[in-house]
Amino acid sequence: EVFNNIVSTFKNTFYLILCSISGFLLFGLFLGIVNGYYKYYNFSKIFTLIQKAIESVPLLLWVLVTVVTVNFVISANYHQYEWPIIYFLFGVFSSTALSKLVTEKIDSLRDKDFIVALKLLGLTDYTIIFNHIIRYYCFDIILFQLINIIAQSIYLNITLCIIEFHQNDTIGMMFNHAFANRYSTESFIDLIIISTLIYFVMSSLFYTARYLKSKNA
Repeated sequence: EVFNNIVSTFKNTFYLILCSISGFLLFGLFLGIVNGYYKYYNFSKIFTLIQKAIESVPLLLWVLVTVVTVNFVISANYHQYEWPIIYFLFGVFSSTALSKLVTEKIDSLRDKDFIVALKLLGLTDYTIIFNHIIRYYCFDIILFQLINIIAQSIYLNITLCIIEFHQNDTIGMMFNHAFANRYSTESFIDLIIISTLIYFVMSSLFYTARYLKSKNA
């Protein structure tokens, strides 16, 4: 029963993590490409300002504002979309770390001989960016940043549930119940099991990323 409950909570939490990853990758790569590859175009200034505006506000404040706003805007009929939207926006607001690294990498490569040669061969910007720069030069950056956003999403889930922003059937709620019943042996054991699983999952992701990075190098 305990194992079944843990598997169920990990599955539901994983769905929320996927929402964070979607916002993180979409917005992070978009800003990184625009601010790096199209740095000298006028429209890139708009996205640079957007990035600076996001960075100027602490991430925790973005999260709290997002939770309160989405909770107020979403009606009861669409309540099931509330937390996926919140985690997607969390990924968006966290994406500036990825976008800055991608921008720096693209900026350092934009005038290299092989990029100039690819342009002379008639390759489109899309092909140059995704088939060459992102694939071969930004893969390790994206991989390590994905591990960070996965970890942050798990800790966000736990933190929000602890401070009473309940997300039913998630890891955070198991922590919430364990904290509320911290003098119970059963709750203590559940907490130890979940913490151990989270540790092994994150450690596995980290060492896998290191292996892939060393292999590509």
